[in-house]
Amino acid sequence: MKYSRKNAPHFIWGDRCDGWWLLQTGKFTVIEEMIPAGACEKEHFHQETDQFFYCLEGQLTIQHNNQKSFLDAGEGLFMQAGKSHKVINSSVS
Repeated sequence: MKYSRKNAPHFIWGDRCDGWWLLQTGKFTVIEEMIPAGACEKEHFHQETDQFFYCLEGQLTIQHNNQKSFLDAGEGLFMQAGKSHKVINSSVS
């Protein structure tokens, strides 16, 4: 089976953000998210779930552990469960 936005369950989160559950097995999840330029999520953490952020286009800023990581298109960052983080689309419109 092919997975894409076309056949994935869609959800809206935050102020203006979209997400698509591309794959959800219980042990492994892949979500594609669309965060408009300048938008961000609230700082939070996941009790049991590790995350891998991968920037498809534009630029992401990820605040974590009192530091900032900057991702350009084609770059990713692993975040362990229990680590507080906040993702910001730092692209210019």
